[in-house]
Amino acid sequence: MLSSAGAFSQVVDPIPFIEVTGTAEKTVVPNEIYISINIHERYDGKTKVTIEEQETGLKELLIKKGFNLEDLSLSDSESSYVKVRWTKKDVLSKKELVLKVNSADKVGEVFAILDELNLQDAHISKVDHSEKDAYKKEVRIMAIKAAKEKAFYLLEAIDEKPGNPLVIYENAHQYVPQMRNVAYSENMKDGLMSSNNEPELTIQFEKITIRASIYVKYSIE
Repeated sequence: MLSSAGAFSQVVDPIPFIEVTGTAEKTVVPNEIYISINIHERYDGKTKVTIEEQETGLKELLIKKGFNLEDLSLSDSESSYVKVRWTKKDVLSKKELVLKVNSADKVGEVFAILDELNLQDAHISKVDHSEKDAYKKEVRIMAIKAAKEKAFYLLEAIDEKPGNPLVIYENAHQYVPQMRNVAYSENMKDGLMSSNNEPELTIQFEKITIRASIYVKYSIE
């Protein structure tokens, strides 16, 4: 009798449920664009043009054009750089700087400055957005709302409706600053030419895509 009662007590009616996944996506224009600028020692005829001279010229022209030098820094790879002189020769033959700007127009202005200074080794290394955390939150909320809406219209088709959520978790979250790299170098001279037979500079970075996917398991009332 006790054995039979125990077996009977374990038989529980399963809670009816529905599982849905909500997805959302948002694209934003990057407002943090990082330009990597490589400065090389070079010769102008027989005259050696040092890295220091070129860097000074770059900073002076950036200030003149209204850029903030606080946005100019050593790249991560050069962050621990210490200059060493040995028998009056510089060990360093190249220096990499990174300049942050906030729009495609500013990118164009920077490349014009580099062209004026004959600094032809630069590229866009990264794009980002200053409000990315707020956008991530917004997209997550959009995704879970999409899951709820999906549960309602699916159950409405069979005259049911969702109850309380039983399980919620995030399937995936992506922050994708998609970008086709833009180089400004001697190699561009082999590329497209404008009507003036000058290299045509096209800024080709794309919008940042933010995606979220939320799984929700609802009980059915």
